[in-house]
Amino acid sequence: MPVIYLKSGGTVTCTAYTIKDGVVKAMDCKLDGTPIPEEKARPAEFTASLANVLYILPGKL
Repeated sequence: MPVIYLKSGGTVTCTAYTIKDGVVKAMDCKLDGTPIPEEKARPAEFTASLANVLYILPGKL
């Protein structure tokens, strides 16, 4: 599963992601290490600007 590391802290683990027009969109995600409440830490879709992404580890190399 791909893991997106955020500059603002925390990670997003998702089943799939796309990068388009300077935005990363992740599907079926789980947010870890963020100040978001636990009940909202599993959104169906998450978007973040590439300016807020430290790096992305793909699921398979």
